[in-house]
Amino acid sequence: MLYKEFIEKTGFDEKYVTFDDYNKYIESIYMDSKLDQKEFCKMFYDKFTEFVSNPTSRYISRLSKEEKECSINNNDDGKVFIQIDLFNNIVKQNFIENMYLHGDKLLVKQTETLFINKDFEKIPFRKSNLKDYMFINCNFNNCNMENVNLEGASFICCDLNNTNLSKSNMEKSYFVHSDLNNANLYKAWLVNAMFVNVNMENANVEEVVTEAITLNSNYAPSKKSKFYMRNVNYKNTLFEYVYDKKNSLLEKAPTTSKEKEYER
Repeated sequence: MLYKEFIEKTGFDEKYVTFDDYNKYIESIYMDSKLDQKEFCKMFYDKFTEFVSNPTSRYISRLSKEEKECSINNNDDGKVFIQIDLFNNIVKQNFIENMYLHGDKLLVKQTETLFINKDFEKIPFRKSNLKDYMFINCNFNNCNMENVNLEGASFICCDLNNTNLSKSNMEKSYFVHSDLNNANLYKAWLVNAMFVNVNMENANVEEVVTEAITLNSNYAPSKKSKFYMRNVNYKNTLFEYVYDKKNSLLEKAPTTSKEKEYER
């Protein structure tokens, strides 16, 4: 099958799925299959939808109202579109470069540090080292991640509802468009962590360390850092008490109404 025929049958733009993508990764898989052109292109398109289009659509659907308005009115210098394009390119290249044929089925192998569409529900991660890992559209519902090293880890469009993250190292971790409702973050280290467009209603954040300050304790801070939250739903948590009522160790912390950034 020629590249031109592949483009015509799948409907992809040549600038999106390039000739290099086809020549380097796709054509060899087609040649190894027993499928005709139409069957192979349908299989490729369906799997592309699962691993690229669907995660991207979920990412867009989880944008905040303000971000959606900015993208529509184009009054943010295209920053939202750049973020969407970056996310889409990550999942697209991961799919194209890691797909493989198993019989006549197209599958995608997971890399060592990047996981997409993976179901980890109820899997025990206790004391694991997941430093700098990236998880996209993954399910961690009811997982035990106590004492896990999540330093620099990224969770994008992930379900972490009811997850036990107590005493975990979440320094410089990044949670975006994800859910942590009813999650247990007891004594988690959140210095320099970022939460953007996140739901964490009813989460247990007692004695978490933010900005080297432990909430609800007598811990004395030894250094200054940032804890960043934007468009976070933290109803019925200590964060609601601390940041909305400002009646705690952080009561003097300056805030910005749009970005909810707190720093001592």
